[in-house]
Amino acid sequence: MDAAQLSSALAQMTGRPDDPTVRGFAQLLVTALRDEDDDDEVKQRSARLAKRRRAAMQEVAKVQRLLQNMSDRNAFLAGALGACECWGADPGCERCAGRGEPGTYPPDPEAFATLVLPFAQRNPHLFHTLPPAAPAEASTRDTEHGGGSHAGQPN
Repeated sequence: MDAAQLSSALAQMTGRPDDPTVRGFAQLLVTALRDEDDDDEVKQRSARLAKRRRAAMQEVAKVQRLLQNMSDRNAFLAGALGACECWGADPGCERCAGRGEPGTYPPDPEAFATLVLPFAQRNPHLFHTLPPAAPAEASTRDTEHGGGSHAGQPN
């Protein structure tokens, strides 16, 4: 119902068809009803946005948990193989300065027993074909970038 229709209905009910007060009241009533509808729409929109925001926050939390899990697995595997968590790929790494590839540090015994030993036991044929490590390369690696062994650093 628009203002003119409401004004006409109120004028008939009050018996004052030409009264500007009735017309003004009708306009106020229509505006109030429209604002109430707008308020409902705003509330519904707000509820939808809140629901989307909650869903997005749940997704962010899920991704954070996944990232933490992957980071923990990376650290465990790096420890098992005696590598820095950057795998010797980050020259800016505070721990190894990019020299922490597998075999650089003593392996973490628990991680080694959990990951490497079962693999080696199931695949012994892979270890018979390995070329011997070049001892000069290992000592050069430790002395080229400032010297000293990294074996004493914690995993």
